Amino acid sequence: MLSMLRKNVGKDLSTISFPVTMNEPLSALQRVAEELEYSELLDRAAQATDPVERITLVAVWAVSGASSNKYRGSRKPFNPLLGETYECIRPDKGFRFISEKVSHHPPVIAFLGDAPERGWQICGYTSPSTKFWGRSMEIFVEGEFCVRFSDNDEVLTIRKPSSFVRNLVAGTKYLEVVGDLVVTTSLSSAQATVAFKEGSTWGGLSGRNKIEGKVTDASGSVAVELVGRWDDAVDKKEGKNNFTRLWQVAEFPPNPERYYGFSRFAVTLNETTKLEEGLVAPTDSRLRPDQLAFERGDIDEAERVKAAVEEKQRTKRKEGCAAKPRWFKQAGENGWEYGGDYFEAREKKTFEDPDIFT
Repeated sequence: MLSMLRKNVGKDLSTISFPVTMNEPLSALQRVAEELEYSELLDRAAQATDPVERITLVAVWAVSGASSNKYRGSRKPFNPLLGETYECIRPDKGFRFISEKVSHHPPVIAFLGDAPERGWQICGYTSPSTKFWGRSMEIFVEGEFCVRFSDNDEVLTIRKPSSFVRNLVAGTKYLEVVGDLVVTTSLSSAQATVAFKEGSTWGGLSGRNKIEGKVTDASGSVAVELVGRWDDAVDKKEGKNNFTRLWQVAEFPPNPERYYGFSRFAVTLNETTKLEEGLVAPTDSRLRPDQLAFERGDIDEAERVKAAVEEKQRTKRKEGCAAKPRWFKQAGENGWEYGGDYFEAREKKTFEDPDIFT
């Protein structure tokens, strides 16, 4: 493994097939769904009548999406196959979510999260890439991430910073987010900027994961200040010593490091309940055989099947039979948008099987 990494310094590691033991039993499609763990912040934003309060809550929600990495950093998600999908329907949270791998080179995942009764929708696409820098790996998050609200057709756009997996070759691995997260709105020049601070080499855990943010109104004046940590909590700073808690990370399961560092929300993403049984698309990540074998702890079988499904994908591509995007369509030169019909096909049980698994 070290030899493989040394040969690829400065290269995009997302194009390299690594042993299954480098993975966690979730796909990158499911990792996008994890953004909705704290969807109640979007519920609150949809109810907000003050535009500054709304953009503030969206910014805090965007920060909360990083919290699932609190105990993660040593493994990567399964790279989805072209045409692979993942659905997440949560009546308790009022949303339904669908994501699809729509491009292999470059890798692109398109997604939609819809909560019509709560008054919001998230949509867009992500094209993650990675580079190995010798001792760390940088994860770039390119694409488009939008939040829409039904009361005034407002669209808020989120630009996320890079992440780094530190101590990749030696030492205790951990994930660090560094850079600015920026939220802009289609209705005015107001925006939120949240700086993810780089930790000190000698600061230990207490010196990592800090954030500082400012929300400016339409006139450019600072209306809100935010402080906290992306792995713990975010407060609104009001005056020198007055703070209002806007978000608090949920308690993780006991001994999270032993279980891939998953949050309680992430643990549920592979479950097949009565809500999914016999209804999910045949391309759903829950049905991917190598991921299932890995989750059961059958490493040899997972490695064998992973090689088989990847070879099947390569063969289909060479024969001109590669899976085509089914639920999302291109919008403009690089964008993707939901084309509809997934949930209708689910209800009618009319899914077609493009045979991407083995």
